[in-house]
Amino acid sequence: MFGPDEIAFLDTNVETYNPILANEKEAASCWKTYYPCENGTVLNEMFRPELLTKPACSYSLTPNSNKTIVILGNSFALNQSKGILKAIKEAKTKFNKAYLLVVYGCNVLTGNLVLAGHQHCTKVDKIHSNFLKELKPDVVIFSGRFDQIRGLRDPIPPEDEITKHKNYKQLQNILKYANFTKKFILIETNPVDTITRKYHSPLKISEDLLARREINQYIKYVKAYNETNYKAWEWVKTVTAKCKNCKIVPTRDLFCDEKICNFVDIKSKLGLYCDESHITPRTSLKLIPRIKDAIDN
Repeated sequence: MFGPDEIAFLDTNVETYNPILANEKEAASCWKTYYPCENGTVLNEMFRPELLTKPACSYSLTPNSNKTIVILGNSFALNQSKGILKAIKEAKTKFNKAYLLVVYGCNVLTGNLVLAGHQHCTKVDKIHSNFLKELKPDVVIFSGRFDQIRGLRDPIPPEDEITKHKNYKQLQNILKYANFTKKFILIETNPVDTITRKYHSPLKISEDLLARREINQYIKYVKAYNETNYKAWEWVKTVTAKCKNCKIVPTRDLFCDEKICNFVDIKSKLGLYCDESHITPRTSLKLIPRIKDAIDN
């Protein structure tokens, strides 16, 4: 569908399935998190290389469609882009072109709340805004991490005080971006950081299995998740609740039960993450049904 970097089907139920080799292949896939894409003149002019670790680029899809869709975000969007693109391709709604706009370390939805040393993110916000204002895409899909900005881990104040809080004011950028499109889809941020902080990639799982070590340590307790990663997502929800054209793609139940969030699939013994925060291209395929539903309904 998108060239040689297609994610190969993996049957974990056959006798020949080897989780050690499978994890080695998953680790290798983390070096090719997005499909090769086209660099247009307009994109090259607007998005200068010094602002990007990956190119701003596009994919030609259905020729007889006049609709456009944009995948927007930071490195989270890049790691999820294969699943997102497959969902776009399989959706009933057809698009002429999909754009991939990713800048590492920059979450354009957080306004002036940026990581230390990432002041250029405010410039990225301006460039992205200008591009979307000009393009007027039918759909924008956003994926990005929020909790790395420590202020977004603050408790949410009472309803009558929330609009005065700096977090709420800066997150109004969500509504700004929603106004650039007919439908603004946000993918819920997945859990990050295991309790041991020793998970590095599926290759670590392969090494553990080879050495016959336990792999059930690569988890995060839901209580810790609620107090860190999910706390930031709750801030996001305070703003999206006011957004008429926003749709949320939930992901929590794909990784967590009532007590723990898993970084390894228990049945297949396959690592779900490329590192402690970014999911593998194969794991991104779990998002397909929900993204398709968000696009079409």
